Amino acid sequence: MKRRLFIIAFGAFVASMSAQVASDTATDSLSAKELDELVVTAVKRHTKPTPRGLKVDMAGNPLSEIGSAIDAIKQMPMIDGAAEGIAVVGKGTPVIYINGRLMRNSQELEMLTSADLKSVEIITNPSAKYGPEVSSVILIRTKKRVEGVFANLKGTVTAADAWSESASGGAGYKMENGLTFFGDFSLSDSRFKQKRWNYDSFPVESEATGAQERMYSETNKRSRNHTFSFMADGGLNYDFKDHSIGVKYTFNRTPFMNYSSEMETESNASHDGKLHTTNGIDSQDSRNYINSYAYFTLPKSAELRFDFDYIGNQKKYNNNANEHQIETDIDNRGTTDIKLYSGKIELEKKWQKLSLLAGGDYTNTSSNQYFRSTNSADPSANTQASDYVRQNLYSAFITADWQINEKWSLSGGLRYDATRTRYTRNGTFEPGLSKNYGNLLPDVSVSFKSPVVLSLYYRQAVYRPSYSSLDNNLTFVTPTHWDCGNPELQPAKADEAGLTLYYKKFIFQGFATHYKRKIITDCYYDPTLNASVSTTVNIPSYNIFQFVAVQNLDFGFWHPTLQGVILFQTLKFGEPSRKYGKPFFQMSVNNRFDLPKKFYAYLSAFVRGTGNIETQYMYSWWQMSLTLSKNYKNWTFSLVANDLFGTWRQKYLTKTNSVDFVDQRKGASQLVNLSVQYQFSQSKSRYRGKSVRSDEINRL
Repeated sequence: MKRRLFIIAFGAFVASMSAQVASDTATDSLSAKELDELVVTAVKRHTKPTPRGLKVDMAGNPLSEIGSAIDAIKQMPMIDGAAEGIAVVGKGTPVIYINGRLMRNSQELEMLTSADLKSVEIITNPSAKYGPEVSSVILIRTKKRVEGVFANLKGTVTAADAWSESASGGAGYKMENGLTFFGDFSLSDSRFKQKRWNYDSFPVESEATGAQERMYSETNKRSRNHTFSFMADGGLNYDFKDHSIGVKYTFNRTPFMNYSSEMETESNASHDGKLHTTNGIDSQDSRNYINSYAYFTLPKSAELRFDFDYIGNQKKYNNNANEHQIETDIDNRGTTDIKLYSGKIELEKKWQKLSLLAGGDYTNTSSNQYFRSTNSADPSANTQASDYVRQNLYSAFITADWQINEKWSLSGGLRYDATRTRYTRNGTFEPGLSKNYGNLLPDVSVSFKSPVVLSLYYRQAVYRPSYSSLDNNLTFVTPTHWDCGNPELQPAKADEAGLTLYYKKFIFQGFATHYKRKIITDCYYDPTLNASVSTTVNIPSYNIFQFVAVQNLDFGFWHPTLQGVILFQTLKFGEPSRKYGKPFFQMSVNNRFDLPKKFYAYLSAFVRGTGNIETQYMYSWWQMSLTLSKNYKNWTFSLVANDLFGTWRQKYLTKTNSVDFVDQRKGASQLVNLSVQYQFSQSKSRYRGKSVRSDEINRL
């Protein structure tokens, strides 16, 4: 199957090149007389390379007729159309800005139509101003607003093993003086079913002989999930002359998320080899978010900007597991209260060929966690703990972009990030965990254009652990396997050097990354639980080499895009030490068909190969999806059929410290989705505020 897909992809590439050559040859062989009668129409190139990525202009672009903004973006170069959400090939999930404001809710993008878009810029080499751990950025610009009322409404129904529904909408009014009031809402009632298979193997010491014995367990699990959530926001913009100010409040609430599973376990570790277990997780989440900004245009082509963020986030969960054969009830409960305050200032000055930007920000975060665990079979295992983490983050940055001449350009930046952490466990200050970090992070790139566009870059990045990974609470997975966080995690640092080449519709990227203290998954045996535990740890330095190739083709009404990624790594880790060096690859073919009456069809195929990513060995799988889209006046219709042949799998092996853990999942992927959207828009809401520390908010 893999060979066939490679042959098909290669055949399409060769056919495209042949068609291009034939077309060029035919044009060159035309006589002067024929040229006299030939009407030449200029064809605009909608995609243009930039020093840090590429930019897609939507004016006159056929993608503007597709319907939804998400469908349009998924057909663009360097975007992985087979991914569930928006993903940049080789760079993962991007940070998305809409009109300069960081997108915090996916509904914001889902409510946009392709006709709303003015341009989309895809950045694969972000500058210092975007934060220390941002690997890719998408900048979306919408069309200019006019005075009047705007409103939109969207409904979605998903049919799979379980039904899901969602609705969203928004409305606002822009006054003639530049003042705009707006508000949005969204509701989601989602369900899914899934089958999971886990295999666990680890060495234990025999009570009878004291010798090491290999224990194993095999668990078949049937799971279901039901989540209800809603969001509401409101705010105002005031644009006067060339200045702008605004404030926005957003409230997110998940009143309940219920995850339940029935599992059958066969094991030689206990209870005559068989266990029947029920597991249930209930959680609630709420978040208050305020963003305000001020933007001023100063004399002599200068701009000044201020931003402020506040977030209050509360989470609660209850994880209960009942092992029926031995009448054991294990109950874990936890609460987390997180607060964030952040401010940022930027000053930019532009000359004819040079642009300088300088700024700084400050962020204060606090995370207060409480955890309690009870075991009906072993009261001595009952525990309760509290963790309080407070962090102060400071940063200052400067960036420069210099267009030397028509062919050469130079960009660079420098960012200093400092983190001060105070950690308290069970009311006692922990000096060993209260560490301070400071990092000076440079980036530089040079680009050459004529006609091939070639860019070379070097950048440093810091990746801080998420608050959930710092959580020391235990989470039940199977009777012989648990998950746990690690409060001792340190930030990881990366040095990355890369090359990007653009030629017509072909893109090639290659980059090498040297990681220090990379955060990865580690498994170990815990004798108190008589089970293995998955956690996250910092590991020794190692290197990753990654190569990406993208080819856009056009055959009349058929527009395929071939994309491939291959990854090599030099990781050695564990006791005993293991080598995780098998290359990993994935490829996709995204096809757009321009049908009569401005209907559009998208057929995507995705193949993932075997290989190592960090300490995990990924098994191969493939899937296909089909989307039909139609834009009619103010209406947008979209029908999606995902995982057409039910081939989606998620299977990986984590093998560290003499522990083997296999996790395989199936389900929650094969579905049919229908979306209908109505948009009335004399003007389009265009709130211009930015979040101050996108990387820090993501950690929540």
